[in-house]
Amino acid sequence: MVVVQQRLTKSLHSLRLLLVDPAKIKAVVDWPVPKSVQEVRGFFGLTGYYRQFVRGYASNVGPLTELLKKGGFSWGLAADESFQRLKEAMTKTPVLYLPNFERPFRVETDASGCAMGAILTQDKYPIAYFSKKLPPHYKKASAYCWEMYAITAAVRRWRP
Repeated sequence: MVVVQQRLTKSLHSLRLLLVDPAKIKAVVDWPVPKSVQEVRGFFGLTGYYRQFVRGYASNVGPLTELLKKGGFSWGLAADESFQRLKEAMTKTPVLYLPNFERPFRVETDASGCAMGAILTQDKYPIAYFSKKLPPHYKKASAYCWEMYAITAAVRRWRP
């Protein structure tokens, strides 16, 4: 079994593919509903490592991050929906491709009133995802400002 797994890993690496560890995905799926701030942080610790695989990670976790505020832990419908959405998104993570630094990259961004997201691609294949909640002072800004923030944040994230 180990030999087969090593061969599979080597062949995937030769194809320049990057996959999520299935054991970690099972841990996410089996994670119980958090009952405290510490348990929410633990869930973020597990899922946060793989956030580059999840498109729109920041917008999915918005209600859960609100639970981390001092005196703000109150599990409700929005938090439960966010929790379930994130668990589902983690089970459907795409295969990411390893970058080839001799070829050009493309960055695609999008922003809304609450979060921004970006995809780093190469030859139409995803290399990484990046998402982030908008800072509070940007929420009152125009859509142009949101988009410019998304572009600059993505370029800062991935520039060599």
